[in-house]
Amino acid sequence: MFSYLSQSNYVLDEEICVDKRLKMFYNGMNENLLKFHPHIDFQQIDIDVLFKLYLDYVKHPKRSQMKCVQPVKFIMEHMTQSNYTDCGIFLMRHMETYKGEELEDWDVNLKVEDPDTDDQQVQLDDLRRKYATKILTSDLNNLKPTVYSYLPKYDELTVEEKMELDTDKHFDRMQRRISLAFTNTGDATLSQISPADDSPML
Repeated sequence: MFSYLSQSNYVLDEEICVDKRLKMFYNGMNENLLKFHPHIDFQQIDIDVLFKLYLDYVKHPKRSQMKCVQPVKFIMEHMTQSNYTDCGIFLMRHMETYKGEELEDWDVNLKVEDPDTDDQQVQLDDLRRKYATKILTSDLNNLKPTVYSYLPKYDELTVEEKMELDTDKHFDRMQRRISLAFTNTGDATLSQISPADDSPML
């Protein structure tokens, strides 16, 4: 299914209306789902019903109330029309800022998308670095000591050298590491997938 998504250029085609893109995506997902599960029809799957069945399965204390709730799409000022790559950052920001208040009082504190400025993208890039840092330096990260071992060498780099770490070359390197980590039969450690040039970056 992921290969299907990567080849579906129409999903990003703003010349096609959103409703038509959604229908094309829906049909395409069903076509690919049938390849893996011939007896399952994606078009017959009701997400609302599945969610209610899940609440029953886990015996959620408020499942009775949840079954009576009518889903409503909440419109937020920072919703985008041309950003298709930062959904994970938006999700994490929403999880970070929602404290149970009424939706009308929920302050996500995200800038509005503006085609004339890159203010929102700058903010999203800052959040990406923040979340990446939190994840890498978390006590739950088994490779935290290895991450910290790279810091002294990183601190020795000049500003220009640090800026160069955002090039396509380093992105390609990360892709190679991920591929290698998933193809290793054993438990892949960072030392097993470190680049040949001894770069300090993960």
